[in-house]
Amino acid sequence: MTASGTTGGWPWWRRGLVGATVGLAIVLGLAMVLSAVVLGRCDAFGGRCPADPPPLLDDDVFGMAAFGAALLVAVPMFVTRPSRRRLVLAVGVGVAAGCFVGLIARSSAYG
Repeated sequence: MTASGTTGGWPWWRRGLVGATVGLAIVLGLAMVLSAVVLGRCDAFGGRCPADPPPLLDDDVFGMAAFGAALLVAVPMFVTRPSRRRLVLAVGVGVAAGCFVGLIARSSAYG
C-alpha cells in the first residue's frame, strides 16, 4: 500500500465497491436462476401443465433464468476491468450464457 492509500492502482474503497458489486451480482443471478428452475415448473403449486408450452419470448421461466445467468456472468466480467472492449465482450458472453441457461431452465420446467 502506498502513502496515497492505493494498492495495485485502485484505491481501497474502489476495490471494496467492485467486490461488493460482483458479490451482489453473483448472489442475485444465482437466486434468479434457482427460483426460475424450482418455482417455474408448471406443476409447482398443484397446477396442471398445458399441452403446449408458451412461446419462447413469452416464457417467464426462460426470461428469468436467462436474465439471472446474464447478470451472473456479465457484471463480474465487466466490473473487474472496465473498458469499452470488455463491455462488448461481457454483453456477448452474458447473452450467450443467458440463452444457454434459459433454454435448460425452460426444458426442465416443461419436461
